[in-house]
Amino acid sequence: MIGHYLERERQRKPRLPTDMSMLDYDDSNALDGWLKRLNLKQGVVSGFRQWAWAMLGWEDLLDCAVVDRLSRGQSMRSLGALKQSGFLNGWEPITPNPVWHSVIQAGLPLPASQALIIRPALPSESARFYVEDGSGRAAYLAAHRPDADAVAYAYIGFDPDPGSDWLARNLESGYFIRAAERYRRIEDVLGNER
Repeated sequence: MIGHYLERERQRKPRLPTDMSMLDYDDSNALDGWLKRLNLKQGVVSGFRQWAWAMLGWEDLLDCAVVDRLSRGQSMRSLGALKQSGFLNGWEPITPNPVWHSVIQAGLPLPASQALIIRPALPSESARFYVEDGSGRAAYLAAHRPDADAVAYAYIGFDPDPGSDWLARNLESGYFIRAAERYRRIEDVLGNER
């Protein structure tokens, strides 16, 4: 998953290192430091030790929460609630990426190269999953439903690292550290109901 994330980021920041052989994937705090030095997403990307590759159906997508700044102060964060309220009618991202914007406009699902990075949602996020990377893509896709069974691909984080300093300090004061057992296996994550 880290390779996928870095490859996507290289499209925007071509000077990112390509040799990742020096990274210690078993040390979430060292990996976090490396990501921070490069001004990349830290915390969740390194704080979950395992990632499952998945195809998302329409209902899966609608059960994803997005970053609150995307919903512009709306109390709802799930794409399903935002769609049902009409918030996503005519919604356009501030800076659309032509790689995914034109695909969605054409009525197609997101390709694997544009996979979302998601994690289990916090209880306060009122969804099953949270889009950690790709909120704009996910919201635009929810606003323009493709005619397909699988509407997107995603990496789903599970098995939170109890040694992650970032997870211990953030996301509802360390929720994933306290509830780590609930998210140990992908089967548990997929079977967890809100």
